Amino acid sequence: MSVPLWAWFAVLGVILVMLAVDLVAHRKVDAPRNRPILHPSVLTLRQSPEPVHPPR
Repeated sequence: MSVPLWAWFAVLGVILVMLAVDLVAHRKVDAPRNRPILHPSVLTLRQSPEPVHPPR
């Protein structure tokens, strides 16, 4: 199965346009901080039971 070269360029063009729109549209949005994201993960790991190993 052969894909024409113009189709590859069209897909690449669409991806680049979507990336450009995303970067321009979200220019002033601050990046999320790691502390609020990691805090629930640490609590989940602390509360999880011991791992269950499959029988051999």
